[in-house]
Amino acid sequence: MQKYAEESIREHLTDLQKRFDAEQRGRKDWPFYYLNSKQINDLMVQAMKRTGRYKQLKAAGVSEDSIMMEFKKPIKTSRFTWAGEEEVEMSPWDSIRWHKKVAQAGLMSMVPGTGEIKAWVGGIDWQHFQYDHIKQGKRQVGSTFKPFVYATAIMKLGLTPCSTISNASFNKGTYHVPGRGGMLTLKDALAHSQNPVALRLAEMTSTQSVIQTARDLGVTEEISTSLPMALGSSDITIYEMVGAYSTFANYGNYNKPEMIWRIEDANGRVIKEVNVEPKEVMNPLYAYTMIELMKGVAQYGTASGELGRKGISKDIEIAGKTGTTQNNSDGWFMGIVPKLATGAWVGWEDRATHFYGTGEGQGARMAL
Repeated sequence: MQKYAEESIREHLTDLQKRFDAEQRGRKDWPFYYLNSKQINDLMVQAMKRTGRYKQLKAAGVSEDSIMMEFKKPIKTSRFTWAGEEEVEMSPWDSIRWHKKVAQAGLMSMVPGTGEIKAWVGGIDWQHFQYDHIKQGKRQVGSTFKPFVYATAIMKLGLTPCSTISNASFNKGTYHVPGRGGMLTLKDALAHSQNPVALRLAEMTSTQSVIQTARDLGVTEEISTSLPMALGSSDITIYEMVGAYSTFANYGNYNKPEMIWRIEDANGRVIKEVNVEPKEVMNPLYAYTMIELMKGVAQYGTASGELGRKGISKDIEIAGKTGTTQNNSDGWFMGIVPKLATGAWVGWEDRATHFYGTGEGQGARMAL
């Protein structure tokens, strides 16, 4: 499964990178949006100061001006491409900028019933990008957070997939989120990821209750108590998101995701053995209800179009949730099929790098 996960990321990101490069062609500020020249320079300088080359020169007592001159001199180097490593002549400064345009990804799959991690793809290429997007990286999760809000409403308010709630614009003081009006069932609201509904549910149950649900599902990262948290404003790891979604698939029992189960020495003596004990954090009926809600996302909601384009039959039972963050900086898909839960994130090193519009930048298009 690890091999298939790596191949799927390579295939998907090769195509996505071509689309992103086509959008960037001819732009003088590539690959950044909404930044002025000073902001771009500051971002580049920060990246430069994280490099081994900069740290070496600094340790040798070289001045900042001289270091910058060195970084602007063309040298023979290699750069990452999906067609293979490419030998080029370019300055270290331009090399930094080149690699900032490269789309990044992380993917993790686990067995909900045991906690066994079946696939862990922390990044696209360790030689050029030494960073793990599964457990080290935390990114804004967008609408993939909404199932925690819905689960809280089901538990606290006794709502069902057929319960209806207003989709009118949500107004709270100066905070305004437009809505399409009318009444929606919970299943339809989640399937189409309607923001006003998520905000109303969070307000009705309290954000503290939603946070407690997330905590019960294994999320330890900091979560804001303000209402926008219902739309996924918090930064959470893929590792914790997959563990949380697996709880829905495991009848409300949380299993900590584990990669290594048993360690033996050369003589076969057991040095360490992991015994995962499921923790019941949710009534099985509520967990089942959440799975039924999330099936709508794949059947006719925000993921249905992309699943159809990829030739995935609607007869295959998939529960899940898409997620898109501000300015299309992050694309998420959390998916559950029988006996497997998977989380995928696609984005860039910097949040100022992203697709311009939601056509290409929506979570389903980026991460599915």
